[in-house]
Amino acid sequence: MSDSTPSEPSAASAHQAPEGPPVQRLIEIMRILRGPTGCPWDHKQTLVTLKDHLIEESHEVLDAIDSGDRAKLCDELGDLLLQVVFQAQVCTEEGAFTFDDVAKTIGDKLVRRHPHVFGNVKADTAEEVLKNWEAIKKDGARRRNAARDTCRRPTQSPRTPPGTFGSKARRARGL
Repeated sequence: MSDSTPSEPSAASAHQAPEGPPVQRLIEIMRILRGPTGCPWDHKQTLVTLKDHLIEESHEVLDAIDSGDRAKLCDELGDLLLQVVFQAQVCTEEGAFTFDDVAKTIGDKLVRRHPHVFGNVKADTAEEVLKNWEAIKKDGARRRNAARDTCRRPTQSPRTPPGTFGSKARRARGL
């Protein structure tokens, strides 16, 4: 009988757990998990196989918000963030973009859509902000039409009941 248990990594495949700032640490953990000596399940995942997990985690965030339990919300937001990091890692491996590209894109969008905070546009009420927002979106849509043709979003997001997908739901149903 061996001294090692199935939960202990072999010396050849053991990785030192990364340290550092939390987001960078998370990205590095995912890079290791997806690497050649990482986790076979994580390595096997694709953007398509991760879709159900993204939906499930989104619904679990909504459930946590509804429950009012902030500790649960923190945990579920972490699970949702994992989905973003996971998909960004898959795209990094494809050479499409990185997590930093995702963060830069949303940061740029927030600055662009808030000229009343980061620029010289006046908006003292929520209604004025929404009026500016609509004008900004129209202008942005005109500039991006050609680029967006290859990246269409569904007109409706699926509203699958929480707990339909994923291992948590299967465990809850005794599967």
